[in-house]
Amino acid sequence: AVLSGAVLRGAVLRGAVLPFVPKIEDLDGKILAAIGQEGCSLDMRDWHTCETTHCRAGWAIHLAGESGRVMEGLIGAPAAGALLYARAYPGMKVPDFYCSNEEALKDIKARAELAKK
Repeated sequence: AVLSGAVLRGAVLRGAVLPFVPKIEDLDGKILAAIGQEGCSLDMRDWHTCETTHCRAGWAIHLAGESGRVMEGLIGAPAAGALLYARAYPGMKVPDFYCSNEEALKDIKARAELAKK
């Protein structure tokens, strides 16, 4: 399937086999830690603004390293972000990559707290 440009808002990929997608444990905890560093931030208006500012999916792609960059190049940022989230949080809905900074941050914090339990 060609997913370049696909909008996967609210997609449920429960049960999908994703061996080519790296699993990032506590993805939202890692995003929260990254955006808490000096000079780093969350900006939901664009996938990647620079090396230290990304949207939620952009941070997932960035944290996936080379695998994330390859996935983004092949299928686009929305699909790559959705697959990374589906792999990190099986059984949970893919988050909304088009919401406000405030909404995204609230959900990132909530998922990070769930991972601690």
